[in-house]
Amino acid sequence: MVAVPALAGVPHPFQTYGALKAVARATASAGRLSSCHSERFRADRPDYVVYSYATPIAWHAQDGTWYVPDERYSQTTTRHQNVIGTCIQQIRLGALAPV
Repeated sequence: MVAVPALAGVPHPFQTYGALKAVARATASAGRLSSCHSERFRADRPDYVVYSYATPIAWHAQDGTWYVPDERYSQTTTRHQNVIGTCIQQIRLGALAPV
């Protein structure tokens, strides 16, 4: 899992026409996360979660830290992970302002 330092704000929820979405609050399900990442996900009580299909692929913890589990799934989810990872890095660098 990669922990990204605290960022200034959290982006808005979104839904794509495919399997990628983000919500303001986590659902009860941790999808296909491994047990250690699933436990972390539940303990963090995230205020913003990015899902690929039904699996959290990134979340913003209440302490201000972004977490990106280092797990791989399908090719589609890998693309989603790459896009979200880039977005988080851009927010962290100030090049992409959260709205």
